[in-house]
Amino acid sequence: MNTSRTARFAAALALGAGLALALTGCSPTEAEAPTPRAEATALEPAPVEATVAPEVPVVAAPAVGAVITDAEVAAAEAAGLGVYTTATGELVVIDPAAPAPQVILDEAAASGYGATAAPDDATREARTASLLGTGERAAEAGKRLVFVVAGGQYGQDGTIEKVLYAVVTSATELRAPGGNADTIEGATAIAQARIDAQPDPAIYEIVVLAS
Repeated sequence: MNTSRTARFAAALALGAGLALALTGCSPTEAEAPTPRAEATALEPAPVEATVAPEVPVVAAPAVGAVITDAEVAAAEAAGLGVYTTATGELVVIDPAAPAPQVILDEAAASGYGATAAPDDATREARTASLLGTGERAAEAGKRLVFVVAGGQYGQDGTIEKVLYAVVTSATELRAPGGNADTIEGATAIAQARIDAQPDPAIYEIVVLAS
């Protein structure tokens, strides 16, 4: 009787131990520590090489009266000077604020206008065309000129009948009927009155070719 009880007790102990082991195997394991994430490393931008602008050569302003090339025109104009193109195509530096330079006066006189009126209407027209060309080129260089010339009244056959003095200019705003006078002083007064009526009279200059 004791032997049987002892056997049952031993069996119960073995069963309890097995159950404990089984329960132990089913219990949750300790949580594993999370693996730390690698921190992102900021990428430094690649160095940018500074671009160096090419050096632009500085062209000195040419002197007044100098004959220059096309490459020097910008430097002259940047300095407030003008560039007069002669009838032969030369580029001459002028000062627009100064009286008309000799190069312009010489070309104006080369038109044929002077103290003597043209003998006929055809000659007068040729002189006028030449003088207007000089005036237009002067205006492009900053000089707006008004010429007083010895003209005349011409008959139907084209010959001169009476000497008159006239105003000739490439400035269209100064052109109007009634530009003739019996004297140089009268024609000059007509030119001055037309200049004074402009918004900026100081930009014009009267050149008398008739004396």
